[in-house]
Amino acid sequence: MKTRNVLTALFGFWFVISPWVLGLTIHPVIVWTSLCLGMLQLCASLLALKKSKLNILENWLTLLTGLWFAIFSINFTLSFSQTWSVGLLGILTVALVLWNMDTTL
Repeated sequence: MKTRNVLTALFGFWFVISPWVLGLTIHPVIVWTSLCLGMLQLCASLLALKKSKLNILENWLTLLTGLWFAIFSINFTLSFSQTWSVGLLGILTVALVLWNMDTTL
C-alpha cells in the first residue's frame, strides 16, 4: 500500500515536469493542466500514505487525476512517445489506486 502511494506520487511528479522534459511548453493548456493536476496527484498520493480505504478522499482524487491523464494523452495532438509516456502512467496510476482501494474490501 505504501509502495503504491509512493509510485503514484512519483507519477504525479513526472506529470508536473513532463511538459518541460517532453518539449510541450509551447502549449500553455498542456503545461497548466499537467502542472496543476500533477501537483494534485502528488499531494493526494502523499497524503494517502497508510490509508487504503475506499472512502478516502485522497485515493479518489488520485484516481481522477490518473483517469484525466489517461484521457488527456489522447485528446491532445502529441507524438507517439509523448502519448505513451503520459497515457501509460495515467493508466498505471488508475490501476495502482484501484488496487490500493481494494486492499481493505
